Amino acid sequence: MSILYIRNAVGKKGKIIKVPKLRTMCYNAESKFHQLTSTNGRDGLGKIVNDPRITPLGKFLRKYWIDELPQLWNVCITHDMSFVGIRPMNETHLKYYPEDIQKEILKYKPGLIPPGYRRKADTFEEHVNLMREYFSDLKEHPIKAKVDCFFDVLYQITIKRMRSK
Repeated sequence: MSILYIRNAVGKKGKIIKVPKLRTMCYNAESKFHQLTSTNGRDGLGKIVNDPRITPLGKFLRKYWIDELPQLWNVCITHDMSFVGIRPMNETHLKYYPEDIQKEILKYKPGLIPPGYRRKADTFEEHVNLMREYFSDLKEHPIKAKVDCFFDVLYQITIKRMRSK
């Protein structure tokens, strides 16, 4: 089992891309997603509440966002991801979102810095509304929306100490 985990994700226009991450979950974690989603529920970021699939090392890597660093390959080398944008997700996760959000997600490259971290959402519905707000801003002022998002997320991580779970 490798420390590097490469998963398929839906990119711009539905193109399937390879997204590398440092492994933070037990082997075969994807197969447990549906059961844990229905049993444990999802938090404001759309993640499984008290996810038992995360390893002790994985908790550390996520806490400091280290697990995301291999995605710089997708941003800088393959260019199938943007620095700022909706997190890359597989087709199964994409289907959890309302149809209007799914359509918007497919219009843009996924990103390393997600707008879902601009403000703390307590529910999945709040998270979806933050995405709608981001897409609306993106349509009006694309560069400003991405720059604002970057600095909002930077503030949340450095000052407010928001952490990935």
